Amino acid sequence: MSLCHRFDASAYEFFDGLSCIDVNGGPGRSEDKARYGFVDREGNLRIPAIYDAAADFSQGVAAVEINGKWGFIDTKGKTVIPLIYNLVGQFTEGCAPVKLNNKYGYIDVKGNTIISFIYDEAYQFVDDIALVKIDGKYNYIDVKGSNALMSGSRAEYYSREGME
Repeated sequence: MSLCHRFDASAYEFFDGLSCIDVNGGPGRSEDKARYGFVDREGNLRIPAIYDAAADFSQGVAAVEINGKWGFIDTKGKTVIPLIYNLVGQFTEGCAPVKLNNKYGYIDVKGNTIISFIYDEAYQFVDDIALVKIDGKYNYIDVKGSNALMSGSRAEYYSREGME
């Protein structure tokens, strides 16, 4: 779907009133590499398409990447968490998994480390728990980084899938 007639763009869903778009250089332009920015519901470009990659807004911030480094911007386009991470996930339940120096940890929406960078893999929180991998074993943690037990049908599913 093309919302903006001033440039080639593909808009997706809206989060916090903005949609992440990919803008291609197009034929006859010096650059064919996609660039990512954000438009409002009227198709106005609100955050310039200067990013190599971007994700949708979640909890007031969006993950963006330039030159292989990830960070987060707010809905005005201001960098609120520096682009220093190797990989990032979306914010859920007030925190996001991020990778720095080959280890994963979790940060809050202000960029503060809330769970140390000790994991080989880390996933987003769902219902107050997240799946992590450390020393070759998967485990569940709560939002404080403590081991968490999973019960009921979710535990049975993950046990069947070999993720317990």
